[in-house]
Amino acid sequence: MTDATPNPYQPPAAVETDSDTGSLLAIPICITLKMTTGYLMDAFTRTRDRNPTRKRWLFIRWPIAAFLLLLAAMLGFNTQPLYGLGFAAFVVSSFFAYRIDEWYYRFTLSRSTWLNATCDIEISGDGYRVSSLGYDLTVPWSSFTMADIFNDGILLYQTNTSSPWIPWSAFSTDFDADRFRNFTLRQFADNHRVHAEARWFGFTNGMSTHGPR
Repeated sequence: MTDATPNPYQPPAAVETDSDTGSLLAIPICITLKMTTGYLMDAFTRTRDRNPTRKRWLFIRWPIAAFLLLLAAMLGFNTQPLYGLGFAAFVVSSFFAYRIDEWYYRFTLSRSTWLNATCDIEISGDGYRVSSLGYDLTVPWSSFTMADIFNDGILLYQTNTSSPWIPWSAFSTDFDADRFRNFTLRQFADNHRVHAEARWFGFTNGMSTHGPR
């Protein structure tokens, strides 16, 4: 007879919700987001990082750089040293393009009226509603093409420059965060991505087994 040792860890029960996607947001969820530099830069870098062109570039940049630096050395030794040095400087600077991009975006934010603005967000079956600085706009869910799920929030992908970042910390209760997460998984059932760090928290099977914070 074996002595079965009970599992010391029992994850919290999943939130019980109706199976209909729309019913998950039958009661709207209201959150408030502060458009700080940190928040906007976070949204910007997450949106940029999912760009497939950037991923391909990160994969092939080292072989390309090695070839171009070899070409620059050939120019420097065989023809014009200044051309070779200039070409090498261009190759090296290309590796800092995204850092320059971040500096430029941060500079643009410093001149934006949206910086430090407070946005009231209403998440309902009708869509994603934003109210701030006299604007009141509702974006229907059909306008979003993909959802990226992280352990600290969700990125709703709309375009290369417009992808709302919704951190779990913005929700007033874990229940509301769970409702929105489950809605997202069902709304984008065929077009969502759960990042590795989020899988560890149990976000992969439709209903969560761990609170958002």
